[in-house]
Order: sequence, then structure tokens, then C-alpha cells
Amino acid sequence: MKDIRDIKKTLPGHKADRIIRVRERMSQAKANWLGYQREQERAHEEKRQFVARDRRNFLSMIAKAGISMPVLRASSLLAGLMATRHAMAAGPELRVVYCYINSGARNDQWLPASASNMNNVSQPYAGVASVCRFRQVDALIEGHGAAAHALGGINNSGGAYGIPTYDQRIAEVLGGTTPIPYIYAGSDAGLGVDAGPNTMVSTTGPFIDSPAALYEKVFNSKIEVGTDTTYESAFAAQYEAITSIKSKLSSEELIRLEEHEQALMKIEENIRKASEADQPDQASCSATYTDGNNIVDKGKAQADIIVAAMKCGLTKVATLQLGNHQGAWRGHDTAYQGDAHNSCHSSGPETNDEMMRYIHQVPAYFIKRLMDEGLINTTAFVQTTCMGNGRNHSTPCAPVMVASGLPGFSRGFSSQANNSSVGNIRDFNRTIPMGMGLSGGMFDAPSNTINLL
Repeated sequence: MKDIRDIKKTLPGHKADRIIRVRERMSQAKANWLGYQREQERAHEEKRQFVARDRRNFLSMIAKAGISMPVLRASSLLAGLMATRHAMAAGPELRVVYCYINSGARNDQWLPASASNMNNVSQPYAGVASVCRFRQVDALIEGHGAAAHALGGINNSGGAYGIPTYDQRIAEVLGGTTPIPYIYAGSDAGLGVDAGPNTMVSTTGPFIDSPAALYEKVFNSKIEVGTDTTYESAFAAQYEAITSIKSKLSSEELIRLEEHEQALMKIEENIRKASEADQPDQASCSATYTDGNNIVDKGKAQADIIVAAMKCGLTKVATLQLGNHQGAWRGHDTAYQGDAHNSCHSSGPETNDEMMRYIHQVPAYFIKRLMDEGLINTTAFVQTTCMGNGRNHSTPCAPVMVASGLPGFSRGFSSQANNSSVGNIRDFNRTIPMGMGLSGGMFDAPSNTINLL
């Protein structure tokens, strides 16, 4: 490995600085990871014992049901049904979804006055506000390149490299008996930058940015987008496995399977329409958009797939990353047609408000889908960000929100009376497992629960 002095001699200044920063972060990540392992030794052991017990109970249930493991492996839908049966027997079902949006929001534009009086940026949540708790927290780390702290990838000393994010930590507990331990989806998540540690907000990475690719991965079947819109042909292998053990499923589980079929047909149709959409206006949109999708429509398609996967019992943990810390995504049905980054810096404040309001359509849609499918009472939906006010990269007043019907969280709509930070992003993330009722010994305790419980 070259010495830093050699790097500065042989490379242009900006390239040398970039390599040096990467090396510094790698060194920080190693030190932070070792420190995390030491601090979390007891929590790791409690998680290990919990997962081992849960897995033994799951395998025992499969054996009693008379279902062979080869048949179970052949069908992700069947495995999901069995995982749901196991979860219902073990206690309340628990799920969590994290949704990341870059660059926060301008001060005074996020917090709603009431459930019927949204603010400028929070306007998309008007139809789902009854289950939303709006807060502002200190993001703790200024600027770019450490967005994983938005999902709790930050230690008590403020180190943000090498620390597992909370979706990964929760997946270690909830993902042991589901066919897919976690889903990490994106919508323009790699746009404008090289996909890598500084781009990804989740340590479960890498993300899957294509709805068609995510669909194939989650439902274990190849989609002929635009030519085959039938669920039956796409999932012939799934049905063959299901048919072989139909008599072992309860009537309720058979009904649930039919509901899954209808949901998946809708997703296939949405993906087909997206793939056949018109090409974007080249004068106003980035040439990166080659498939006719935009960040909002693609984000909604990813949400449809994740909701269907959760309803099928395929996974309990998911993360949706909308854009990345550089904000290279563009508006499409917006007055401003530039990218989000420039809406923060080279345009007026109202333009930035419009862009952030535009992107918040996706989490609002996601919450509505969870409500429509009867999942919101067993799911914690967490909307998070890496900055306070993206126009100056400041950390105070970062807009965050939790939507859930889980009894561990405060009931119904709530907001803050004062436009300030009521805690920090680290405590915000540490509060989520508490609200879900997960054992405190497996996770760090927050010093402030942000009035969410």
C-alpha cells in the first residue's frame, strides 16, 4: 500500500485527497467495529440465544406439519406461510421498514400543526397522518459521506464508519426464520456517485435499485417484463410445491395464499407499465434514466414489492433508500426540473421545499399500502434522513417520523409544539426496538426516547 506522501506526489490534488479520506475512513471503520464488538458482547450473546431458540421452535413446527425441507426450499411463498404461522404462535408479529430520504428539509417546513393541517414538506402525509409521529432531531454529523448514521450507524463518540445500522441489528433478531432475513431496496440510490460504503445508508448492502430485479429476487422467479403478465406462469414452480402439501395448510392460510396471488399480479402489472413508459424529456432529465422510471414511481413500485413480501411472510425487515447523500435525483412532475442537490444550493428555498415535498410522496404511499394490507398494527415504519437543513448541511432539526399501530409506541398522530431538536438521530434509532417490544438487552438503550413511546 502506497505511503500518503507517495499518493500526493503521483496523483492530482483532488484525487489524492479523495484516496486519503477513504483510507482515513477505513481506519476509523476498523477501530469503530472493534469497539462496537467489545461494547456489544453481552447483547450479541443475548441475540444469539434468542435466534437459536426461535430457529429450533420453527424447525420443530415444520416437522410437526409434515412438510419436508426440500419442498419448503422450493417455494418462497410456502416458506413465508410457515414463517407467518410460526410468528403467530410465538407472539405478536413484528416488522420494521426504514425509509431514507437525503438532505432533510428547510427549517419550519416539516412539523405539521395537527393531523388535518400538514406543513409544506409534510403535505403528502395528510391521508395517513393518523398513524404518524412527526419529530425533529439533531443529525449529529454535518455534510456528506456518512449517511449510514441516519439508520443508527453511529457510536456514542460520534463515529459513523464500521458501526452496523439498526435495520441490520433488528434483522439479526427477526430474520432467522424468514426466507429473506432483510430486503435492501433503492430508488436512484446509486445515481451520480459510485455505489459503495459512502453511498449506502444500510450496512445490509448492497441495495437493489431495480423493481424487476427485486421482484425476481424476492419471489424466486424470473419475470418476462412486458411479455408475460400472468402470475401462474411466472410461479409454476411455486404452485407445484404448494399443491403437493395443500392438505397441510389451514383454510386461512389458503385464503392468504390467494390474496398474495392478487397482490403479486398487481405488482407485475405496475412493473410492466413502468418498463413501457415514455422516455423522459432529455432537456430536463438526467440521461441516467434509461428505463422510463423516476425516483417516485420506482420508489412506489419497490414499496409494493416489500409490502407484498411482508404480507407473504417472506421478510420482516426492509430498507428503502430514496436517492443518496448527494441528492442527484431529479423532479419530474415538479415545476423545478433540476436535481435535488442544486435545489439546496443554487435555487430558491421554495424550490427546495417543492423537491422535498415531491420525494415524501413515496413514504406516504408506503404507509398507505401498509394500512390497506392490515400490516400497520404490526409494523414500525421509520422515515429518516442524514441532515437537518440540506441548504446549509446543518445537523439541527432533521425531519424524522415513525408510523405504526404497535402498542409500544404512543397512540395516533403527534407532532412537536416547538420547532427545535427534541433529541438526536442516535437516540431516535435506539428507540425503535423499544417501541417494537424487542428485548432491551439486545440493543443500546436511548438516553431520550423522543416522546415516541
